[in-house]
Amino acid sequence: KEMREYLLDTYEKVDHLKAVRNSILLTSNNLVEWLQSEVVHSPDSVSAVGKKIPAAKDSKERYVNSNFHLYASYCAYCEDTGSKPVGQKRFISLLLDCCRNQLEIKDIKTFSKNGKPFIKGLAVRASDQKYMKVSTILPER
Repeated sequence: KEMREYLLDTYEKVDHLKAVRNSILLTSNNLVEWLQSEVVHSPDSVSAVGKKIPAAKDSKERYVNSNFHLYASYCAYCEDTGSKPVGQKRFISLLLDCCRNQLEIKDIKTFSKNGKPFIKGLAVRASDQKYMKVSTILPER
C-alpha cells in the first residue's frame, strides 16, 4: 500500500521532488512567478481581472488599479521582470488552468458581472494590508 502511494503521489510523498517541481514551475512560467510574488489565495475574495490601462504619469502605478486588478498587476510584474505578458482573454484561461491543474488550487472560479470578468479565490497582495503576511501560493523553503 505504501509503495502504491509513493507511485501515485510522488510529489506529495517526497519533499525534495516537490521542491524541484515548484522550482521548475517558478522558473518556466511567468504566470506562476507572478502568482508567487504578487497574489494570495483567499477563498472568499473576489478580484476584477481588469485591463492594462496606462496610469497617469504622476501615479506610483504603471497601470490603473494594478494594486487591485489581476491582469494589470500581472502586466506590471511582467514588464518589471523583463517578460512578455499574454493577452487578457488568454490570461484568464491560463490563470484558471494554472491554479486548478498545476498548483492544485481547486476553489478558483471565474464569473462575469456587467460584461466584466472576475476571479473568486485570488487577491492581489498589495490590495489590502491583511494580505501582506499571508503565505505565498507555493511553499517557500
